[in-house]
Amino acid sequence: MRMAGSLDKRARLWDLSSGVSISCSSKHGGTVRCVAVDDLMLVTGSADKRVRVWLSAAGDDEGFAPSSAAAKVPLFDLARRPHLEFLDHTGPVSSLCLTDRALYSGSW
Repeated sequence: MRMAGSLDKRARLWDLSSGVSISCSSKHGGTVRCVAVDDLMLVTGSADKRVRVWLSAAGDDEGFAPSSAAAKVPLFDLARRPHLEFLDHTGPVSSLCLTDRALYSGSW
């Protein structure tokens, strides 16, 4: 799977084997400029100065998509509202870094 942000103001999760979008967010208030993802979280940063966080269905076998590899790939339901939104930036969010201890975001 691959995650993408776009000028269409949406974030999309793609199945690389079929080339099909398997999840799509509602429109952000601006272009999606950056994304970060790990096994538990998917995060977007956009021109509307917001950071949005979706949580995976980790621990729930139905929350994972089939994978050609032995490991399970987390599935994020981007059609749902984000679990968290951060509104503290005063400029477009242009970078994200997700670690096991913190989420870092940068803006203009």
